Amino acid sequence: MKRLLIATVIILLLFSCKENARKNTDVNTNNTVPQSMNKEKKANTRKTAIVNVEADISGKKFSLTEYNPEASTDVVFLNGGLQFRIHDYQNKSVLVNLYSPEIFAKLPITITQQSLALPPKEAATSKTQSRIEILIPSPQHFQGDNKILYEGSVTLEELSTTKILINFDGKGIAHGARKKTENLFPMKGRIKLENFSIYDTRMKE
Repeated sequence: MKRLLIATVIILLLFSCKENARKNTDVNTNNTVPQSMNKEKKANTRKTAIVNVEADISGKKFSLTEYNPEASTDVVFLNGGLQFRIHDYQNKSVLVNLYSPEIFAKLPITITQQSLALPPKEAATSKTQSRIEILIPSPQHFQGDNKILYEGSVTLEELSTTKILINFDGKGIAHGARKKTENLFPMKGRIKLENFSIYDTRMKE
């Protein structure tokens, strides 16, 4: 009788483990498939934008004219802001963050406060600031491959649902470098983006 009881318990345990394994497999499958579908859908639905970025950074020419829709982002419209990142197929990229309460009200608009140069508290609260960051990949992929506008001006010349035109001129700094005058270098350029996808998060009054 005792042996029969032990055998019954072992069978029940084996059945329970098998059932849990089946349930875990179902859960994992349900989590994976929708994520894959969403990623594929995102890549398929984002427009292939027309991009032309020309810059002069520390005396060296930079150009980005290809658009990788899978790695790039939509152009995000915010209340008082604009954000997007452009990638090409050679790992070059351009990040643009522009913030101003009047960004959709009047053009052109020039922003002279650069996010990286602001104290942390001011950067978190200031409604008018900008960040232009350009990635120029090196074979070793250093942190300093990212060049960020540290001082100067960013002018939004044109803004519509079909075209964005930005000019910037000032001094930049490599990401991770100490914020000292000797680490700054000339940085200016032009960013033109057309036929892009938009993600509009603005609250309508």
